[in-house]
Amino acid sequence: MSAGDNAATVRALIKAAYERDYETAASFASPNIQVVDERTGQTFTGHDGLREFVEYWLSVFRDYQHDITNMIADEHGVSIEYVFQAWHAHDASLQSGEVPSTRHSIQSRSAAFFQMEDGKVSGYHLYYNPPEQFP
Repeated sequence: MSAGDNAATVRALIKAAYERDYETAASFASPNIQVVDERTGQTFTGHDGLREFVEYWLSVFRDYQHDITNMIADEHGVSIEYVFQAWHAHDASLQSGEVPSTRHSIQSRSAAFFQMEDGKVSGYHLYYNPPEQFP
């Protein structure tokens, strides 16, 4: 696929996922997609894993929104830099331990890297360097 096609696929997957339209999000992902939250070490596999990741993320970070500030795409993948803002109002359990709620709005500059296979997202690696008040 072309760089433009890959960029459009990633944007569509992100939009559908964060609108909780999991069927549409899955249509942009390969059946064996690997979603890796690099900060926590959690890995989510397949369409069910993609849904689990998004549900987890949206349960921990209410009113989640992001602004993509930079996107680079080629025929093999897409990289994005973005700023996310959210209200961190819930305690969470991660593989790395319990995360207490900060009970206030947070903002973080972040990056994500998407591997593409046959026009679908096959890998999604999320990196973020949270501010001090972030869990």
